[in-house]
Amino acid sequence: MKKPNFKRLLALQASAGSGKTFALSVRFVALILQKQNGQFSQNISNILAITFTNKAANEMKSNIIETFLNMDANEPGISAKESKKRRDRVNAIADLLGVDYDDVLALSQERRSDFLNSELKIYTFDAFFSQILRRFSLNVGLMPDFKIQNNIDEIINIKFINALSPDELKELSLYLSTSDFSAYSFLENLASNPGLCLPYPPSPKANNSDVLAHFDELKKQAIVKGLIPKRSLNKFEISSVKEIATLMASKTKYIEKIQSELNAIYDDLYQALKKYYKAYEAYKISHFLRLVNKYSHVRAQTISELGELDFKDVSANVYKLLKMGEQKFDVNELYFRLDARISDILIDEFQDTNIEQYEILLPLIEEIISGLGQNEHIGSFFYVGDIKQSIYRFRGGDKKIFDFLIEKFTKNGIRQIQKDSLDINYRSTKKIVEFVNQTFKDKISNYQAQKPNSQDDGLVDVSSFDSNDLDSFLTLLASKVNFILNNKIPPNQITILCWQNKDINIIKEYLQSQNIKVASRAKYLINDISVSLVLEYLKFCIFGRSYHGRYLYEYLGQNFAPIKINFDDNASILKLLASRLGLNIYSKNLLKLYEISQNYPNIIDFIYEMQNCNELSLDYEEDGINITTVHKSKGLGFACCIVCDNLSGLNRNNSAFLSDFDLYKNRWEIKLNDKILEFLGDDDFIKLKQNDEILEKQERINALYVALTRAKSNLFILCANNASANKPSYFKAYGKDGENEILNLSDLTQGSLHNLLTNQAQNTLEECQIPPFAKIKSQDIKSEPKANNIDPKTAYFGMALHYLLEMSADFSYECLERAMQALINAYGYNLTKHDLANIKQRAKHFIDAFNENFKHYKICLKEQTLSFEGEILRLDLLLLDEQSAVVIDYKSSLANLEKNKEQVNKYMRAIKHIYAKQSTKGLIAVLGEQKCELINV
Repeated sequence: MKKPNFKRLLALQASAGSGKTFALSVRFVALILQKQNGQFSQNISNILAITFTNKAANEMKSNIIETFLNMDANEPGISAKESKKRRDRVNAIADLLGVDYDDVLALSQERRSDFLNSELKIYTFDAFFSQILRRFSLNVGLMPDFKIQNNIDEIINIKFINALSPDELKELSLYLSTSDFSAYSFLENLASNPGLCLPYPPSPKANNSDVLAHFDELKKQAIVKGLIPKRSLNKFEISSVKEIATLMASKTKYIEKIQSELNAIYDDLYQALKKYYKAYEAYKISHFLRLVNKYSHVRAQTISELGELDFKDVSANVYKLLKMGEQKFDVNELYFRLDARISDILIDEFQDTNIEQYEILLPLIEEIISGLGQNEHIGSFFYVGDIKQSIYRFRGGDKKIFDFLIEKFTKNGIRQIQKDSLDINYRSTKKIVEFVNQTFKDKISNYQAQKPNSQDDGLVDVSSFDSNDLDSFLTLLASKVNFILNNKIPPNQITILCWQNKDINIIKEYLQSQNIKVASRAKYLINDISVSLVLEYLKFCIFGRSYHGRYLYEYLGQNFAPIKINFDDNASILKLLASRLGLNIYSKNLLKLYEISQNYPNIIDFIYEMQNCNELSLDYEEDGINITTVHKSKGLGFACCIVCDNLSGLNRNNSAFLSDFDLYKNRWEIKLNDKILEFLGDDDFIKLKQNDEILEKQERINALYVALTRAKSNLFILCANNASANKPSYFKAYGKDGENEILNLSDLTQGSLHNLLTNQAQNTLEECQIPPFAKIKSQDIKSEPKANNIDPKTAYFGMALHYLLEMSADFSYECLERAMQALINAYGYNLTKHDLANIKQRAKHFIDAFNENFKHYKICLKEQTLSFEGEILRLDLLLLDEQSAVVIDYKSSLANLEKNKEQVNKYMRAIKHIYAKQSTKGLIAVLGEQKCELINV
């Protein structure tokens, strides 16, 4: 018997591309297969896995199902690649359990029935917290049938403003005028930080009389002694404390001379300033926290009245629930109301956890670590993440929690939570991994170098442009794109990463002007970003609703005031709005918008009718280069990645207050964000400010690490030379003697261009085996384009039928049974038992037909996407061998047969274009309840 390698309490540091998802899925399955005293040690539904997004939760569930149901590496018909993948997974499970490969297969068969009949508890943070809140809703003044909405902020904000006194409104206006917050971003920030609802003693306004008296005395004596140059006398004609403090903090020679020769008087003024600012800060923080508490009260009252809340409120109310009263939260009460005990917890992307999420989960974590309240099975706790990829501090993510949790549960120098790391990179080619290691080894504390799994070199290309010349950047970018395209790599394998949303439009318009295809997700005109921005601004001007202004702020990063408009000159007002937003007023889609607007008698009729506009975007292109921001790229990988330098200024923390949660003291630290406090020797401010600047720089380096680790095969970096404080570079040192540096890269070329797509295609043809089913979301059953008239139940039925056939790995009855469980997990909540039985019966008919007619085909590709004649085509099933290709399209009835035949003919032409040597045949598989009918096209 081998020794199990299962660590009950484990923090796993997983660098980019190192197999984080693999490790989490394998551990989840190992937990299911664990035995204790000859019995499986826990209920599958007592295992909880949490992540951040629905997409991640669905992928996690899919990986776990696939890992559990597809273990046999020797299954007939699977490819060598699939066989290796299965063997690696099973060996990893065997290592955790301390058993052999065959033992894992036997355990999975023994546990199979339990697995197929159990609910997998894989949730987002929001979904899990929603479950808790529904069980305890009455405790926080909500009814259990509350609804989760995304549009309640407007109502709450209006009620909050109306609830403020004139003095409070003045205080709020003053606060906003001295910070970078807009009114709506400030209120959104209040809603996102329930932990700031702190008691704070009321403080009186600071008295400035002492400061003014001491300053007058200092000025008088300095003039008498001739210590102030005549040209600077006007600088002493000031009467506000802020101006006095700023003057004293300046490093001018005459101020230093005054301090030296009038030391006692200067010191009296300095002490008066310290006393004043201490009182002033207490007053400002007191009033700020009063606003926070008042907002929290208004928000709680409003959502209780409406019976509606958003996900921010879900977390805030669960947080409030756990913090109620003096008594510690009773975890057993939680388990009782959830109808299940949580024995094992797995958390993904832990570096992005915020304080609120951490404190909500802490009671559950503490109980698992202590082992209390658990009978036969002692639970486990596992979290995985990478603090090098912590880039969501602006959303409250706190990377310190990752290591703090280990420290918190350390007794007598012995860690209860063990820490491990993954050091092999499975995503990127060798040259990229080596370059990333070299770039960040001295930039990230305790950086652990990764080892490349790939044997291919790939390419790293670092080039420079003039930061003061946008054309220089665009020309360089286009040259790199053309270099890749000229080497037979298709545009959909290229991704350009930039830093701000507004950069996307600049790059997109330039590449399109060079006849380079750029992917656009906006199929319809009203979804084009330029068009949607103009329409939102128009609504803001007409209706004055702040959420229209918030849309502009969130996308463009600045506030726009509504303007008075001419209601009769439609095209002119749209051009004016586009110009004020800084958009290209002559872009194709905006020109189309102006043209459409001329069909309406006034702008009001136009804005209402545009909501139903089905005009297509003029630059809709799915098969083109992808352009996105670094933050949106996190978690993804791209064959060819071009990372652009910063094209704008840096975003800095200009908030009126600095705040940070001290994990060791378990409390928020809040200070006035005023550099005068540094001059006055406020140690708490200096420490908090330095910490804020360190975290800001670390996060910027983390974002660069994320950017440079997205590339699979080829990495291009475009660096800005001649950068300045107004337009800094992320990749080049700038300033006097290069004093400002985030990274400092030299132009270089390492390795050679690697075409990942060509290699994969070649490997597929050489194997001539049936590959595993494609991980592509199933398409809808095709029908006449009358989407608004489709019965939702019919749509779900069609999607489920496609999904079942996609998940049936080799079209056998055994695989069908496994696929049914995946179907139930994905679509079961929308289908009846009769529907499920009906779908399964139709799939059986197709499996019979497939095995009778097509089993001899060596390559079987499901749900394949390809571009042909400017259109994106999705093939349900493509069968290939050396002589022929067969395209099969699934239908649930004979309706619209002629139109469906036209579509299949198009598929056949596309396949004939790709596989010119093979004969091509097309079939429609009508999946009926009684039989599967194959119709030749």
